[in-house]
Amino acid sequence: MMCPQIRIKLHRKFNRYVSIIKNPEIRLDQKRLLEDLKKFKNSEESRRFWLEMKRLDTKLTVQERCAEYVQEIAANEVGLLSIPAASTTTLENEPLLNPAQSGSEPYLFMDVDIADKFRQFQQAVRQETNDGTLYIESSVREVLSLSSILLLCPDQHSPLSMGIFTETVLSGLWKKGLNECLDTTLDISDTTCMTASRAIANVESGLQSKDEAELDLLIYGKTVDPLTRSLLRGICVGMRKLPLVAIKDKESIGECELFNMYFDPILSSLLSNPDKNVLLRWSNVISAESGDMRPDATISKIHQRSFGASLGYGEVKVARQRTDHHALCHDLLRLGIMTKDTLDQNKLEGALSFQIHGFHVSFFMTSLRHDGLYIMQEIGEVTFPRSLEELATFVLRAPG
Repeated sequence: MMCPQIRIKLHRKFNRYVSIIKNPEIRLDQKRLLEDLKKFKNSEESRRFWLEMKRLDTKLTVQERCAEYVQEIAANEVGLLSIPAASTTTLENEPLLNPAQSGSEPYLFMDVDIADKFRQFQQAVRQETNDGTLYIESSVREVLSLSSILLLCPDQHSPLSMGIFTETVLSGLWKKGLNECLDTTLDISDTTCMTASRAIANVESGLQSKDEAELDLLIYGKTVDPLTRSLLRGICVGMRKLPLVAIKDKESIGECELFNMYFDPILSSLLSNPDKNVLLRWSNVISAESGDMRPDATISKIHQRSFGASLGYGEVKVARQRTDHHALCHDLLRLGIMTKDTLDQNKLEGALSFQIHGFHVSFFMTSLRHDGLYIMQEIGEVTFPRSLEELATFVLRAPG
């Protein structure tokens, strides 16, 4: 349908022409002019004119609807990035409550009240949103703070956060959280690494079949702790799934292929525990805690015959020549919000999340540390093997 503005203008011009040729002063030429008008309306030139008008109208309509769609999507995307003036007026005019006023105990670390500093950080971020829009690529930590999440990654603190907390406090807080999250008494012995690496090398060189090597590793697994045994199971599955040599064209590997072939063998062996009703699912479906967001992976607790509480989430992005930093930061933002929500709904002590980009994966632990303060802590990162030959090197790099 032609847009109203064009249609009205054309009708006005047409009606004006008709009124002119019907003027009594040109009565002698009136019949000829009306016949000429009728012929023009039926002519090829007229049809081409109206066809061009329809094309123009269609183009304008598409542009208008695309603009509306982009505006709607952009509004949804930046919903967390900016705060309407009406909702920030009170925050600007009212001073932040100190711990005594809010009725909560201070969260002290290195003689610094982390909870109070975080409230100052949030207020500074809100002020920035009033002055302009936050860009998620450069301000993902600031964006997460608006959802009461403090993101801690080693040597990656934002200038604004360092200006309020200081780099020393942020680095110390990250190390403290790392020690609380990880059990440093667990390790993988040198004997285990050498045994697994030798089995992989034997398969790669043809000295053993995959069945023989897998049998040797499973027998050896009876002598080690459950964590090491889980890793050995993942290595056995990896030997069957991974190609002998790495695929040269990384961009030819799809997202589904990436996590199923390369990541699932080891991650599922470590994160899934069917005996305790815990499964890592590459489901890409909405969970009760994630709202409208669809995580690529969910660590689910099974309750009777249904999936129950979500214990963690994962996001996957394939490697491309031009890294989409916005998409990666958006995934990290989603992980933070989803883990926070599952903590609240399921009363968990912590929620695990991981972000895959190409063959690199980063792990995070999110926990509630104080009233209105969630800390999303990076706890490790590793590059996964792309082939059987890289699997042997991967095993030798395992912490021991």
